[in-house]
Amino acid sequence: MAADTTQAIEKNMSDSGSYLLSETQQRYFSTFGFLVLRGLLADRVPEITEAFDRVMSDPDNEGIPLDYAQGDRIMLPSILDYHAALASLKEDQRITAIPDSLIGSDWEWADSSGDVLDCETTWHRDVYHSPLTQLHIKLLLYLDPLTADTGALRVMPGTNYFGDPYVNDVLKGQGFPDRMHEVFGVQSSELPCTPVETDPGDVIVLNFRTVHASFAGKGKRRLINLNYREPA
Repeated sequence: MAADTTQAIEKNMSDSGSYLLSETQQRYFSTFGFLVLRGLLADRVPEITEAFDRVMSDPDNEGIPLDYAQGDRIMLPSILDYHAALASLKEDQRITAIPDSLIGSDWEWADSSGDVLDCETTWHRDVYHSPLTQLHIKLLLYLDPLTADTGALRVMPGTNYFGDPYVNDVLKGQGFPDRMHEVFGVQSSELPCTPVETDPGDVIVLNFRTVHASFAGKGKRRLINLNYREPA
């Protein structure tokens, strides 16, 4: 894996035994709109992967096939409801400490999803069922090692500041695969960004508003999303 730009914010359990994020980790997330917690669930990778594969290969699941210009994607809403090992993620203190730290103890669960991606995704932010008046965060658990050349998530740090002039300019090019080229004169994959390279067991924490994408996504990538929000 290439050198990691987020090693300074790797997850370390505090002396008190709490999994709450440190002040510097919280500041990093609030400033740049994402955070990487290295190896947070490394001990659970085999059971989570086995459960994921079993659920996604079940012909009776309610997975939704999605067609992309660069490939295919299967998305299964509420994947945690399909297997006890996956459902237990909702109770894992290492997971619940993240919304505890970034939202507060009154956070609300906002569902999960599972994806098998064999495609690229264009630059976008997550807005579905997420009013701007509420902070929404997403935890991404990739079950395959990913680099910038194999479909790792890419983010534009700081685009979580909705309404900022820079963010408004970036959003002029989001959405359609060719729109970034129309607006900025370069291919979408050439825009300034941070590739978030990960190994199974790492957890990416993402603000819904942070503009993100993935490129060079050749070969299937398995992903679990856990979503949380501020109370209305």
